[in-house]
Amino acid sequence: MTAWYNENDAYAAEWLRNLISERLIADGIVDSRSIVDVRAAELAGFDQLHFFAGIGGWSLALRRAGWPDTRSVWTGSCPCQPFSLLCKQAGYADPRHLWPTWAGLIAERRPAIIFGEQLATAPRWLRLVRGDLEALGYAVGSLPIEAACAGAEQARDRGVMTQPLPAEIVMLGLGAVLLLLQMLLRSVPSAIELGGSYKMGSRDDTRVVRSVIAGRADRAFRNLLETFPIFAAPALALVITGRNGGLGVQVWIVMRILYVPLYLIQISFARSVVWFASIFALVTMLVRLFQ
Repeated sequence: MTAWYNENDAYAAEWLRNLISERLIADGIVDSRSIVDVRAAELAGFDQLHFFAGIGGWSLALRRAGWPDTRSVWTGSCPCQPFSLLCKQAGYADPRHLWPTWAGLIAERRPAIIFGEQLATAPRWLRLVRGDLEALGYAVGSLPIEAACAGAEQARDRGVMTQPLPAEIVMLGLGAVLLLLQMLLRSVPSAIELGGSYKMGSRDDTRVVRSVIAGRADRAFRNLLETFPIFAAPALALVITGRNGGLGVQVWIVMRILYVPLYLIQISFARSVVWFASIFALVTMLVRLFQ
């Protein structure tokens, strides 16, 4: 089964079943419970999960964008009544403000890619969503889009929320920056000791760097070289397979940054703890990859 649709309006839920039977949207099942009754463990095994599914607009849009039905994604169009100019605008106090419930499911399942939308007149909602998702380690973007862009005869401004850049890619980029900085950190002390002319020459006569700091910087750099490929491979695999590496991705980069000063000033016990923490982070990434 490819998709799971959550829609508690009976009429819309029947629409979804009919559209599925006609193969107009991704094949799947329709769950007509309220989202507050949904548990995270029940969401395993589906490629696409569409919350507040309506009549399947997100599935249709993804297909038209060339997104395969089997590619993992979460979508949701939270109820707009709490923020609509045509309603009471009770905002967060409105019982139909269901983002916190959806956010809880996201926090437990950690989907790799999420799309959502809300009224363009609800900037508070967008700020809340951005803050909650960024706290979970997601990179978040949003942009205003009119229904007229899709040929509708009305403006109907909506704010579309996307996760344009997976956290794994962001951390991979930071890891590359760290690799470059450590390479420079290793080179500068040795250049000062051996002289610029030697470093820029062919170095036919091998000279040993006697600086303690240069030696430590070199060993710290080599240590990073040993583990960086082990980080990069699962990070890329997680993105390709649509999975999420969880906090392990961020923990790895933070531990590797802390490792450098601890090595340079020779705080051995703390350095070892940090190294083991970075290894544990790699293990958690691998576990999530094969879940």
